[in-house]
Amino acid sequence: MLIMAYIDNKYVVSELRKKFYKRSLITALLFKGILLIVVTLLLRFKLHVDYTVSSSSAASFLYAFTFPIAIFTFIHNNVWGYSKNLAINLIIANSSVRRFFKVYLNLLIPSLLSDFTVVFILALVFRFLSIRLLILYAIISAFSIIFGFIGSYVRYKNINSAMTFTSIRPNASPIVNILTLTPIIGVFLNIKITLLLLTLFIGCMLYFQKKLHRWMFKILKMRMIK
Repeated sequence: MLIMAYIDNKYVVSELRKKFYKRSLITALLFKGILLIVVTLLLRFKLHVDYTVSSSSAASFLYAFTFPIAIFTFIHNNVWGYSKNLAINLIIANSSVRRFFKVYLNLLIPSLLSDFTVVFILALVFRFLSIRLLILYAIISAFSIIFGFIGSYVRYKNINSAMTFTSIRPNASPIVNILTLTPIIGVFLNIKITLLLLTLFIGCMLYFQKKLHRWMFKILKMRMIK
């Protein structure tokens, strides 16, 4: 039973991609792309502000809409909710926190690359691509991965339907989604302090990974039994 439960990563990814997950991801990317285009056009033609200067306030405002918030608030802050069987298999196999995190990243990376591709193309078309944008995107992504990974454990919610444009809704805990949004404020107020906090978060997770895993593991099992 344990051998069958300890499924291969490629099977895990293909199993999760079907049905609700793929539809929800496409909806999230389309929603994000349309919103970014609308904001860009409003800044350019309605407000007549120059967002091409990366240090300007207009650019900072625009950058806030480029970050991968949609894929986390709609999907990856509750990634196990899209496949209860996947999480159960990992639990039965008594998987380590590294195994959970590896699977989480395998599920996230294609989504994150898709999100970044949308941003990169639109940034080239509307001429707001900059080194500052890439750095901020990377920082927000790192924070989001931490909150999304923990949130998928402690705020698990089973997903029984795909997200569409007629039913756009966050599929994760509001608390986790708010935490995902807070670093955006931080990078614009003081990027050095935000980077320091990111380093501390990562350091604490690595140092307390065993205790953290036992706590999150227990909560995930309790929520799935309900």
